[in-house]
Amino acid sequence: METVKEEFAFSEKELARLNTSIATILGTIINATKNTLSAELNQPEPAAPAPTPLKRGKLTCWECGKAEGDMGSIAELEIQYHHPVPKTRGGRRTIPLCNECHAKAHHRKGNMSISRLTREALARKKARGEKLGNPNCRKYLTQARKANSNIADEFAKRIKPTLDELMADGIVTYIGLANALNARGIETRSRKNSLWHATTVKNILKRIESLKEK
Repeated sequence: METVKEEFAFSEKELARLNTSIATILGTIINATKNTLSAELNQPEPAAPAPTPLKRGKLTCWECGKAEGDMGSIAELEIQYHHPVPKTRGGRRTIPLCNECHAKAHHRKGNMSISRLTREALARKKARGEKLGNPNCRKYLTQARKANSNIADEFAKRIKPTLDELMADGIVTYIGLANALNARGIETRSRKNSLWHATTVKNILKRIESLKEK
């Protein structure tokens, strides 16, 4: 046993070198482990899978049983929600009907027509004291009339020199002036019907006279 001990005995220098080698190896292993962990931590997280879209079955008509997209009498059917008791009468529950059956449901009974339900709803609002329509309607109509009148005045001012020229050439009747303006290709103010008529010329001359009085 003493011989074996002597064979494995190390001097202090050898032990120091051995400890240094072990420390170097451990340091290398630790650094390599740190680098590996750091690389794994810095990797971007994989993108989450896209959500699977919900699959909805086709809606079917409660009346005829046809599905949305089926061919109707003239076009593809569209499923709509019908109130058996109209909303204007407090109804809340609905049933799915195709557009064709929906139209039939409203015309099956006279009291289900759209026009009648609209009149009833307006009458109830009026009974509650609510004002119907746009409260600024009168103001907007007045502004629109004024704007339209201004446009007509400007047009009369622009056409006056041409009318004066034609009348100086001896064309003094309304129909004669209208034919002359049409021959020159001059458009009317509305442009919807670019032809001049005797009444159109008469109205323009009246407006020109009214502008002189202003």
